[in-house]
Amino acid sequence: MDYCTKHENIKYFKLSKKGGVDFDYSIAVSYASGGMCWLFTDDDIIKKGAVAKILNLISEETNLIVINSEVRDIDLKKKIVKSKLNIKNNIVYSEGDFNIFFENTINYLSFIGAVIINRKIWAERNKENYYGTEFIHLGVIFQKHMPGNCIIVAEPLIIIRYGNAQWVERSFEIWMFKWPKLIWSFQSISEISKQKVTSKEPWRIFNKLILHRLNGDYNYIVFNKILLNKSTSKIWSLIAILISILPRTPLRFIDKFLTFSKKVFNN
Repeated sequence: MDYCTKHENIKYFKLSKKGGVDFDYSIAVSYASGGMCWLFTDDDIIKKGAVAKILNLISEETNLIVINSEVRDIDLKKKIVKSKLNIKNNIVYSEGDFNIFFENTINYLSFIGAVIINRKIWAERNKENYYGTEFIHLGVIFQKHMPGNCIIVAEPLIIIRYGNAQWVERSFEIWMFKWPKLIWSFQSISEISKQKVTSKEPWRIFNKLILHRLNGDYNYIVFNKILLNKSTSKIWSLIAILISILPRTPLRFIDKFLTFSKKVFNN
């Protein structure tokens, strides 16, 4: 509250109860008054001079800006990833490039802190359908073609603090169910482009289960909670159970074998 007293442009709002991350972002934008809104996260850092550089990019045709980022350790000292987006120069996508923009950015855009969006565009579009998805910003952006220009900023102007994601424990449910459901809901995006990002039901894919088991977010408890009642064959259920309880060492061998086999057959 001291910041609000010292700086009139800082406003503080406290909700009477939690509405979930999607609702909270949406209500925050509704409180804003500027032309562009940066949906920034609370544990990452904007680099010095970033705002001035971004302001110089904004024109009447600009409706969306995606900011590149670097990743540092939890103490913000050691640089882990120099640049999340492997580009050297800014890229401008017009409305006609929307599918290409989707393919090139969607995985990175799961990070909401990279998004600066025209407030009027946000206000005009449907938000309620995306409450509970964990990615309301993607629902707003991709529910239909974005008019004007979308700019990708090559210079990493954000420092991401690694290892502080709040949804680690729910990772399997998010990436195996919520994420594909959201991606395949976008009518403005071609099926070819969506398939490049994720299949409709990745939880049915053998090596996907192995990968999540190796990452530590899939186990027998998760199977019982999420996959047990899914309509599928008994053989697949048995495989899913075995993956959920097997030690990681043999699974690493299986994963390497599958990766090697894929490369051989693709060649």
